Amino acid sequence: MTAAFSDFIRQYKMTGSQKADGYSTHVLEGLMGREKDIAFKLLEQGLPWSAQWIFLVDAKRAVTVLKAQEPALRGDPHGDVYMIQQNLVSTPATCSIKNT
Repeated sequence: MTAAFSDFIRQYKMTGSQKADGYSTHVLEGLMGREKDIAFKLLEQGLPWSAQWIFLVDAKRAVTVLKAQEPALRGDPHGDVYMIQQNLVSTPATCSIKNT
C-alpha cells in the first residue's frame, strides 16, 4: 500500500467540512494499480458529488460511468445531476471519446 492510498482512505473517511474540501490532487494521482480500482469504486459510490475527483483516478472509465448515470439523474428537480454534467463538459477526456 502506497502513502497516497493511505492518504486517500484517510480523506475518504473524513466528514463535515473536511469532507467538503474534497481530495488532494496529488493523492489521487499517486495511486497505483489495484489502489486505483479501489479508489474508483469508492468514488463511484459517492457520485454525483465525487464527479470532479473520479476523473483523476481514471478519466476514460469516469466518462463511461458518468454518461451512464447522467440520464437516470436528469429531470430530478432536487437532484445534483449538474455535477455530472459540468464534469463531462469540462473534462478534456470527454473530447477524445466518441459518443456511444
